[in-house]
Formats: sequence, C-alpha cells, structure tokens
Amino acid sequence: MPASTRLDVVDPKHVDVKAAVARLSREFLETSRGAHERGPYYAGLLSGEFEWESGEPNPKVRSAVHTGDDGEIDGVLVYEINRDDDTIEVEDLMAANPTAEVALWNYLGRHELCTKVTAHCVDPDGPLRWVLADPRRLKTTRVSDHAWLRVLDVAEALRIRGWEQRGSACLEVVDPLGLSAGTWTVTVGADGVEVAEGGDDPAMLDVATLGSLYFGDVRVRRLADVGLVTGSDEAVNRLDALFAVQRRPLNKAHW
Repeated sequence: MPASTRLDVVDPKHVDVKAAVARLSREFLETSRGAHERGPYYAGLLSGEFEWESGEPNPKVRSAVHTGDDGEIDGVLVYEINRDDDTIEVEDLMAANPTAEVALWNYLGRHELCTKVTAHCVDPDGPLRWVLADPRRLKTTRVSDHAWLRVLDVAEALRIRGWEQRGSACLEVVDPLGLSAGTWTVTVGADGVEVAEGGDDPAMLDVATLGSLYFGDVRVRRLADVGLVTGSDEAVNRLDALFAVQRRPLNKAHW
C-alpha cells in the first residue's frame, strides 16, 4: 500500500464503520449498472447486531477498513472465520477504488488463521484475479441472479439508460404480450439522448433479449451470433456499438 494509506482491523459496530458502509453502498449504487438499493436490514447484518436465521447478535462478524491518503475510509471488509475448516467467509467488501479493494484482498490472503477465502458478489471485472500470484487458484463456484429486468416502457428506458457511446441505432422490439412492442431510433450525442418512434433498417429482438442487453451484461453481437438479435449486419453493428459499456453490471444486494 502507499505509505499514506492505512488498513485497520475495527469493530464492525463502530459508528464510523457503519457510516462508511452506508456511504460506500450509496456510491456503488450510483456508479454500478444493474445495482439496486440494499434493504435496511443490511446494516444490522454487516455490523453483527443480528444473525439472519436466529435474529440473535452475531459475535463472529469482524471488519477491516482501508483509509485513503485523504484520511477517509474508502474500503470496508466484513467477514467471519470458520474455524472448522480454517476458511474466511467474506460477507461484504465495498471499495471506492482499486487500491482499497486490492489492499483488503491482500489482508485476507495474508491472514494467519485461514487457508481458504470464500466470497459472494465478487466483481468479475475486478482486480482480484490479476493480483494473485497464481490466478488459477481463484475459482467461480456459482453465478447468481440478483436482478431481473422486464422493460415495459421501452422509450423511457432507453432515454434514462446512461449511454457511454455516441451514435445512432434503430431497434424493433417484439413482445408476445404486446406491452412493449414497437420500433425506436436512439441517437446519443453531445447534447444528450433522443429516442424517436420508428426508423429504418432496425435490428430486431424480443423484450427478454432487451432485458439482457440493457445493463450491458452481454454484447449485441454475441446475441446476434445465437440468433437472438437479427437484422442486417449494419443494423446489428450499429446497435452493438451503441450499447457497449466499459464495465459489466454488478449487483451486491439480495432481494
């Protein structure tokens, strides 16, 4: 870590730690595609004030924080140690930047009381794999759905999506229920987003496929390869370029 940063083991119930968890959760919500707000019960779970199944206090919960060079907590780790098999179980890891995230993963990897770390809601685009001495030791054991999307108002959904690319593309949406069917042209420029009904040479897809594309979890071209998006090569390429995002969506909140 840089000399001006610090990592400390702390009481998860401390008011500053709880405030940092809440702040970092809000920042994650505002900057992560596909994320939704955590329920109010998260604060008690992550501080050890209660355990999910019993409702009793959970003394096994531990926490570590990373403090940035500005003196503000920019990463919080919440975990438990399972002494039956010397495993650390990560309950939550929120970091405002890669430096804080890597520092917290390093803390776990060097912990003298464990030989294995398990975690859920790990960012597939995060830095973890690339800071391991042997990246093959990192194994994905489960992929879970934490958000489902069914678009009802296509025009409004396209207006508020948050586009990272500029350009124009036309899409025709098929909906077996007739709720979201239609054709729209999306134009993204320096002045914002314009969504107009109709258009020429659309790429065609059904409403379920639009849900898969909306947050950027998969490229349009990939779905075109398996027949879920159809149309001319030019139409598919325009839609693929417009929907491209830098980072895949990630949601760290359960239902």
